[in-house]
Amino acid sequence: MANVKKDTDRVEEFDVTRDDGVDFHIWRNIDTGEQTVTRIEADN
Repeated sequence: MANVKKDTDRVEEFDVTRDDGVDFHIWRNIDTGEQTVTRIEADN
């Protein structure tokens, strides 16, 4: 049986903090280049 590539995308997700202390969540689709950046609001 031949190997068949699944129709799924490879993604990576991670959180980053800027030097000024603002946090962001990054979602990136490695296959398509699509990327979403969301600011994480601090709970006060």
